[in-house]
Amino acid sequence: MGIKTIGLGESKNVIALSNSAGPVSKTLTAAESGSLITISPDSGTSSRHVLITLPATAAGLTYSFIIIANSGNTANDIKFTSPSTDNDIDGLIMGVEASNANIAVTAASTCAWTIDSSVTNVYQYSRWTVTCDGTNWLLSDAIFRIAQDSMGISGDTLLFSNAVLT
Repeated sequence: MGIKTIGLGESKNVIALSNSAGPVSKTLTAAESGSLITISPDSGTSSRHVLITLPATAAGLTYSFIIIANSGNTANDIKFTSPSTDNDIDGLIMGVEASNANIAVTAASTCAWTIDSSVTNVYQYSRWTVTCDGTNWLLSDAIFRIAQDSMGISGDTLLFSNAVLT
């Protein structure tokens, strides 16, 4: 974690999450609002998931995420969740996938998702931002690079859930 300079002098706190030493479970705090969270799931060892939990809701909290490496093992998923099933993650997700037939998937009434490495472990450069409106998390700038023929249905790479993930 530390301050990094971006662009023309703009600085942002960077929280680096890596599964190189083991599984990662990070619960973000309100004090970390405005941070860029980089995710590197590139460990070749299995069962090293990256679990990210948003903090309790408060209007104006915002976090940006980018996956900076592909998964090093098909048993290492990335799981992203709000802290409660009462706090949805709402918005539009844009995805790039092999057939280009399924580009957009609406995330509605969901509070969690998993990027499932067992289907494909190619998702480097995927990114998203969430901002809290006081009750729910609003998704913006969500672009996923996923090497899969379709998205948004059972068995695909990006799985949505109404349950908080653990």
